[in-house]
Amino acid sequence: MLLPAALLGCLPEGHSAYFINDTFDALDRSAFYASARNGDK
Repeated sequence: MLLPAALLGCLPEGHSAYFINDTFDALDRSAFYASARNGDK
């Protein structure tokens, strides 16, 4: 295995990647997934 299973676990506490990850997780992505399932562009 070349990469660890959890990449965020390799970063120091307080790294900006945690903020970006948390922000992305909080977004409502249902419209994106709905259009992807229907094949819309």
